[in-house]
Amino acid sequence: IYPGGRFDEHLVPFRRAVEVGSSALMPYYGRPIGLKLDGEQIEEVGFGYNKQILTGLLHDNNHPLNSLYLYAVMPAQADFVYRLLSYATGVATLPLAALVARRQWELARPDAPRAEGETAGWIGALLFAGSYLLIHYASEARGYAPALCFGLLALFAWLHADPLDAAPRARWRWPVVYWVALALGMLAH
Repeated sequence: IYPGGRFDEHLVPFRRAVEVGSSALMPYYGRPIGLKLDGEQIEEVGFGYNKQILTGLLHDNNHPLNSLYLYAVMPAQADFVYRLLSYATGVATLPLAALVARRQWELARPDAPRAEGETAGWIGALLFAGSYLLIHYASEARGYAPALCFGLLALFAWLHADPLDAAPRARWRWPVVYWVALALGMLAH
């Protein structure tokens, strides 16, 4: 397609998807061969790993928080910099999954020994660590890993919120964390 000068034909479904309001596009399955955009040779690596495509043609990937991050780090010298937000939040989901699992166990079984809650936390972290989708999403410059991370943080804050807490400062701490994490999660996806 591309050596034949027909790249614009490849963009037709993407333009139509934008026109009808699609929330995301997945240009990952192709590889540009002999493609030039605006007179510049495009590196022959898959679209999902192509810095020129991700930061040029697809400058806005419909995940607002991730787009802001990409704008902040452009132009990066190393390609991995574009994925740092996803890497960091993907890794952060593991301890958050452990904390959420432990807290839920404690709320469900308040009389259980502390070791049972810690075991539940480890199991939660291991389940997330073995999740193919989490590993995949944490390795690409998209908003899925941040959305999951902030969603878990919101859940953790929700599980800790205590409206009966006597100290006014402590009463508002977890709801604020909840709403901030919820907003960031919505912006991430």
